[in-house]
Amino acid sequence: MRKGGPTADAYAKRLQAQGITGISHYCAGLNFMNRAKFASRDKTEKRFNLQSAIGEFGYVLGHSAPNATGLPTIRAQKDLAETMLKPR
Repeated sequence: MRKGGPTADAYAKRLQAQGITGISHYCAGLNFMNRAKFASRDKTEKRFNLQSAIGEFGYVLGHSAPNATGLPTIRAQKDLAETMLKPR
């Protein structure tokens, strides 16, 4: 069983069944996004968290089956991180 208990394990298996590879990278990307949104204390920390999220999501997008069901959601998360990274 993975960290997070049976619910997390069931979610991981469902993503794998959809053709998603690198589920731990997807979860790490989500964690970095949340840190960027809610816990970053300054611009440098926020930039680091967003760049890390982009890299984690990029790993999943690059290693998953091209027709995997969940890819549009992961692409949207990556796009959001890229948009948040752009200076205003």
